[in-house]
Amino acid sequence: MNIRVTDEAKAVLHKSNTNNKNIIRIRGTMTNSCSIFVDVDLIFDAYNPNEIAYEDESLIIQIDDFTKDYIGNTLKLDYKTTGFSITTPSETLVYGLSIKK
Repeated sequence: MNIRVTDEAKAVLHKSNTNNKNIIRIRGTMTNSCSIFVDVDLIFDAYNPNEIAYEDESLIIQIDDFTKDYIGNTLKLDYKTTGFSITTPSETLVYGLSIKK
């Protein structure tokens, strides 16, 4: 999987946990109201070696198979003043995210 984490996103993640490596999950869950769609969240998570999609010296990003299938093979995690955003080459999946605990 090709994941790009911008310097802005890395800086915000590092500020949230300066003592340890951050383990973040990109989680997609199917929701339904008037229609069915996938809701994408960022959450702090416990380490699961079977779901690592990205790792560097200070960050691990984990994604389950359902979410990988929904997102595709390429994504960018960015941070602006409105919060985190997750984009693919063809669309913005979600923006204005904060990390859930």
